[in-house]
Amino acid sequence: MAVENKFRLNVIAASVLMGLSLSAMAERGASSATTTPAETAPAKPATLASLAVPLKDDAVTVTVKGVECQGINDGTGMLKAILEASTGSVGATNQALTAAQGNYAQLTSDQKKLITDLNDAVSVKNQATQAWNELGNKLSAANSVYTDSLNSMYGENKNAFTVSNEGKVVADASSSDGSTYGLLLNANNDFNQKVSALYTGVATALNSNNHEEQTQTNQLNEVKVIAYTNYLQQYAAFKTAELQVDSIRNIVVQNIASVLQVVDANPASSDSLGAFKAAFNTWKDDKSDANEKALASSFSTLVSEGSLSLQDPISGVTWANVASAWSTAVQDKIDAATHLSNATDPKKTESDTGSLAAALSSFKKTYASALGNVSLGESDYPSDLQGAMSGLKAAYTALLTDSAFKKDSETLNQLILHAHDAGDVLDGLKGDYLAQVSDVNQAGTARLNLLLNELPVQQQKLLTAWTNYQTKKGNLSNDSTATGAWKELYGEDGNGGALGAYLDSLKNTSDGLDDAFATAKSTYQSVAGNKQSTQAQKNAALYKLIGTQKVLTQEKLKLDTAYLNVLKTGVSADISSLVGDRFKGLDTLKADLNTAATNKAEAKAQYVDAVKAYRDADSAYQASKSEADAATLATAKAKLMTAVGITSPSDFSKLYVNNTDMTQGFKSFDNLSALTADNSDVIGKYNAALAALDTTSDGGTEIQKVRKAVVDDMNRLAGLMPLSSCSPRQRG
Repeated sequence: MAVENKFRLNVIAASVLMGLSLSAMAERGASSATTTPAETAPAKPATLASLAVPLKDDAVTVTVKGVECQGINDGTGMLKAILEASTGSVGATNQALTAAQGNYAQLTSDQKKLITDLNDAVSVKNQATQAWNELGNKLSAANSVYTDSLNSMYGENKNAFTVSNEGKVVADASSSDGSTYGLLLNANNDFNQKVSALYTGVATALNSNNHEEQTQTNQLNEVKVIAYTNYLQQYAAFKTAELQVDSIRNIVVQNIASVLQVVDANPASSDSLGAFKAAFNTWKDDKSDANEKALASSFSTLVSEGSLSLQDPISGVTWANVASAWSTAVQDKIDAATHLSNATDPKKTESDTGSLAAALSSFKKTYASALGNVSLGESDYPSDLQGAMSGLKAAYTALLTDSAFKKDSETLNQLILHAHDAGDVLDGLKGDYLAQVSDVNQAGTARLNLLLNELPVQQQKLLTAWTNYQTKKGNLSNDSTATGAWKELYGEDGNGGALGAYLDSLKNTSDGLDDAFATAKSTYQSVAGNKQSTQAQKNAALYKLIGTQKVLTQEKLKLDTAYLNVLKTGVSADISSLVGDRFKGLDTLKADLNTAATNKAEAKAQYVDAVKAYRDADSAYQASKSEADAATLATAKAKLMTAVGITSPSDFSKLYVNNTDMTQGFKSFDNLSALTADNSDVIGKYNAALAALDTTSDGGTEIQKVRKAVVDDMNRLAGLMPLSSCSPRQRG
């Protein structure tokens, strides 16, 4: 009875584990209960384990890619032959790997040092290359911000001013452009025309015969009108000169990369290049007119080297033309600043350009009898733009409310209304324009700083790293024994050789055994599901299936375990930079993830700080619309882009909660997804490193797939254990 129970347990186990029908064993189960004749010795009870013994490895057919030997056709042959074949088999590649490892181990310490030295050189080269690429991203971002800001301000590929082929500063953008500057220029021209009409109207009325009885008060107010109008004219001239300097500097910044490329390759230019860099760094820290004049002068010297072959920055305009225009524009700005200062100084005389005395002299030539002998007190002189604007308004109001202007009040009030309306339009556009001017100047300075300071440093580091790499590579190449041992073990590219062949064979053979499992199951099902099959045929098919699974499971567990161990161990750290990713061990992958996680944590802290700084700067600018706050806002935006690795301004909106604007605030760092298409941002890099150790729905990375395969093999083996005992224990 115990024998019968044990036998039935084995049958049930087989059926449950493999989803097979019990009907195939019903007949044999019934016959096992019959009584043996007394004259015959009792037969040893049959078990499924004894009936479904593991097949011999020369009785199971498998197909494995890359295996060749006599008796194997297109990778198909008996398991034993497949495992021991002369070409591509696990046995053959393992022997080759052992031999290659032995040859590598026999290298002298000096020969091994050639390899580790090259590894160190590759590591430094990779770091320098990464830094170079990151600089490229920063330069790309600076370039994009700069170009977009320029195009928005002045129109596509334009500046407010440009340089003629004679080296003169001439207008580029115009009031007809739909750009920010075009709209502002149009509004400014309209405002100037309205103010000029008002100025002329009041002066004409004051000088007419109708105003012979004019009072000294009216004359004083007219002097104030002249003083404040003169200040505004000098202020406008200064701003125009300032804009001309900005425009010429923009042309230099836009095109200087081609100059630097030529002068870097010309040893004779090293002194002038050094002087230009020094002048730039001085100007970058203190943007005074004197420092920019020195910068323009040093640039003129740089592009005037006799042997340089420079491409014209503008068609028909040489670099010498641009350099000359830059120097001239800076000097014009310095002169305009002096004239503006003269307009505020009571001590300046008629000979001082921009002074009130000079303006009064000019006025009297046209309106001889309008002013009399009144003079302006020192306290009434304009000191700044707002003071001049408010003073001008007060003087006009006082004039026009005087009874002497009663006859002209309707006409003059209409002129005042026109001037007021034009001023409102101008003020509305000025804030946006000043913000963009600040953005352009900030972006231009950042771009020039990258080109002059950071780029040469990273370029030198990259050159040094590559030179050292080539030297170390040459040292190894000169030792044929060391080179041969390396190539034999790891391959020409560090991703093949004996180790690569062994890994390929382990994987291919494991895949082949997976296919053999599926084939064996399919074969059994075709017999068991065929109504024409006899019970004996079904039984035989079941025994063969179980026997096939037993032998395949044992071999596959060996293969997958060996594969997993090689992948987990990897190569030693002192040569890890020379090999492909599949030769890198688990510790190296973890180290990569730790580095990425550290970088992500640092970026998160920088992001939080940068978001706060940006929001504070934006609030300050929205309240003041000042140039200083606009500059702070531009800097904060650049830092925020750098913190998360954005290289294109178009990606900035990805930081917003609604992906369109800042009205709903910024996303938390942990809710940001990869920000760039190539995953070059800090979040993309972290996700890539995490994926190297993480299991995904598609099976994860190779090491994760093999780890899962080993677990599956062990589960399959455990499932077959109840079917593997041929000596059932008796129960009393």
